[in-house]
Amino acid sequence: MKRSDYRSVFPKSHLPRWIVNRELEKVDWMNIILRKLWPFFNEAYSKILLKDWEHRLETFKPAFANSVRVQELTLGSVAPNLEGLRMLELEPKGISMDVDTRWIGNASCVLEVSSIVGVSFPVQVKDIHSKMVFRFIFKPLVDELPGFGAFTLSIRKMKKFDFTLKVVGGDVSSIPGVTEKLNEMIHNAVLESLSWPMRICIQIISTPADSNTTRLNRHMFPRRNAAIFAATGSEGKPPVGILDVKLVQGRDLWDTGKPPDPFALLYIHATPGQIRRSTTIRQNNNPIWNEFFELEFNDLKEEKIVIVLFDNAAPQEFQVLGYCQFYLQGLDDRRVTERWLKVFKDARCLGNLDETKYRGQVNIELLHRYYDEQELQGFQQVASSSLDLGNWHRRRSTCLSDRFSRKGNLWELIRGILTITVARAENLLPADFQGRSHPYVALHMMKQKRLKKKTSVKQSTLNPIWHETFDFHVQDARQDMLIAEVWNDEIIGRDYLGSTATTLTRVLQEYAFEEKFRLVGVPSGRLYLRLSWENSIGTSVISDKPSLLSPSEHFPSSHGLLQLFPMDVSPN
Repeated sequence: MKRSDYRSVFPKSHLPRWIVNRELEKVDWMNIILRKLWPFFNEAYSKILLKDWEHRLETFKPAFANSVRVQELTLGSVAPNLEGLRMLELEPKGISMDVDTRWIGNASCVLEVSSIVGVSFPVQVKDIHSKMVFRFIFKPLVDELPGFGAFTLSIRKMKKFDFTLKVVGGDVSSIPGVTEKLNEMIHNAVLESLSWPMRICIQIISTPADSNTTRLNRHMFPRRNAAIFAATGSEGKPPVGILDVKLVQGRDLWDTGKPPDPFALLYIHATPGQIRRSTTIRQNNNPIWNEFFELEFNDLKEEKIVIVLFDNAAPQEFQVLGYCQFYLQGLDDRRVTERWLKVFKDARCLGNLDETKYRGQVNIELLHRYYDEQELQGFQQVASSSLDLGNWHRRRSTCLSDRFSRKGNLWELIRGILTITVARAENLLPADFQGRSHPYVALHMMKQKRLKKKTSVKQSTLNPIWHETFDFHVQDARQDMLIAEVWNDEIIGRDYLGSTATTLTRVLQEYAFEEKFRLVGVPSGRLYLRLSWENSIGTSVISDKPSLLSPSEHFPSSHGLLQLFPMDVSPN
C-alpha cells in the first residue's frame, strides 16, 4: 500500500508518524532491534540515570524538602515505540537524528524525600506515559567498533509527559501540597536538564582512538565536572561570548492576596556559577530592578535565557511566582534588544503560552558580545587544568581583556540632556464623586529622585492635554531611568492616578521617539510622552539613523530559583 492508501483507510490519529510526515523514515526494523536489546539497555542505563538524576532532583527540590534521593530506578521491561526518524546535518564529525517516540511503559523510580521537619517518606514514580521527539548525536566518530566513542540524548520536543506518584505504603494525595510540588519538581528537572541543547551523554569507548580524552570529556560530561562544565557549557562547546542582561522591571506580577516581595533568578545554563540573582523589591506587583548581569552563551541559535520569579514573603518560603524565557536567536546584532516577556505559572506553560496561566510581564534589555581568539585560548588552558570551581573562576577572569568590564561595554558612561515632552493622557481614573480628576504629571530620574519637575494641573478632566517640555541633565544614561507619575491635585493631599517607568536605551539608539505608556498600579490610564537626547557635546549618540520625529509633531494614538540553588546563587 502507498502512503495515500493508508490515509484513505485509517483516521489520522491512528496512522504512524512516518505516514503523516514525509520527512520521517519508517522505523519498524529499529523497533524490533530495540525490543530485543531493551533488557540489556535497561540494566546498563538505569545505573547511569541513578547517579545522574540524584543531583538533578536535588537541584529542583521543593521548599518543604530537605533532600531528595533516588533509591531505586528501573526503565522496566517495555521498550519505547519509535514512530519516525529524521536524519540531520548538525555535526560535520558526527551523526545526528531526531526520533519520534511514544512510551507507555512500566518504568519505576523510588525517591526518598526528607522534609525540613525531619520526616522522611518514599515516593514511587510509575505509570509513565510520554510522547517526545528525542535528538541523538553520535560523536566522536572513531576507527573502533561500534564506530563512535559516545552518544548524547536530548529532548527536542515534549508533546506529553505524565506519570503517577504514590507513597510506598500509602497515598501521596493524603499529604497536602506534596503531589503538586513533587510533580513540579520532576517536570522542571526533566525540562531544564534534558531540553535541547541540554543533554545526557553516554560514553561507549573508554579511550578514543586519537587518545584525546579532554575532547571526549568535554563532549561527554558537560554537567558532571563543575569546572569543565563551566568552561564548555551545555553543548560541550566552549563559551563564545557574554550576554549583557539588564533586568528592568516587572508588571502586574501574580500574588496570593497581598503584594509579593519579588526577586528573580536568571540563567542560560542552570548550573552552579552560571545563575544570577536580583535584589528583592518589597511589597510590589510592579517592581523596578534596573540591575545588570552577565551570562555566558555557547550558541545563540539554540540557547535561551530563563527568568524565574520568586516571592520572598510567601507563607511557603520562596514561592515561585512564574517563569519566562527568551530565545537568543532573536537578538539584534548591533543594537540593544528590549523585550516585554510574558510570565507563566510554570515551565510547562512556556512552550504552549497558556493564557490561563498568565502571571504578569518582565521587561529586559539584552546585548551580546563575542570573545576574541586570545581569550578563548586562555579559557581552554584554564579548563584543562585541575581546579575546583572557585579557583577556576578566579583563574579564568584573568583571561578577559580590559574591554570586558564587570558591567560590560553595553553600560558605558554616557552623559547628556534628556528632553521630555508630556503631551497628554487619556482614560484616567476619576478621583471625585462627580467622575472627574484634576491631574498633573511629576517627572524625575531614578538616580535624581529629589529633582522633580511637574506639569500644570488640568481641571476636571480624564483626558488632559499638556504639551509641556522639560530637560534633565543625566550623568549616567545607561543606568538611569525616567519615572513619570500622574497625580490628582486636591486642596488637601493628592490621589495616585498611576505611573510608568522606562530606560533610556531606546532614546540613545533612536535619537528621539514618542510612545503611549500604560499607567501601572491602576486599572486604566495612558500617558503620551516624547523623549529626545543630546549628549554632553551637543550631538546625538549611538545611532547613525536620522530622526523621523520633530518637536512640533503631534502625538499619534498608535501603540507604539533561591531554594533551588541556596549556596551557589549570588548577586552579580
